[in-house]
Amino acid sequence: MQHVWRFRLEHRNLLDSFKDILGFISKREINFSVFKDKVKKFYSLWNKHEIDEENMTKLSNFSIRKMLLDEHKQFKGHWRVLNDALKSNNEEKLRVALDTDGKILFDKFRNHIKAEETAFEEIYN
Repeated sequence: MQHVWRFRLEHRNLLDSFKDILGFISKREINFSVFKDKVKKFYSLWNKHEIDEENMTKLSNFSIRKMLLDEHKQFKGHWRVLNDALKSNNEEKLRVALDTDGKILFDKFRNHIKAEETAFEEIYN
């Protein structure tokens, strides 16, 4: 059960970090340096979490593991769009990417977290 609570805390931190990133949509002007720092923070949290999660799902049945890891792969396409926009240093392109792929990714991410927490509760209860 301790694993489930640890992952819930990580999920909250990830969601808060991602909300910070999406908050740039409404900013009048985007400070690319600050934005890049927010993205780096999220990536750091995400990469650690993804490794921990892959290790944790080794204890689960194959279908749950496959579903969770397949969803991780889907996230990467949206992140690629956001990264390309960030690298362009074009504020309008970044706003569009955040408003489309960013919002889609956040919704998918939030649903993924709900499914994960349900799966982990079943595994560890």
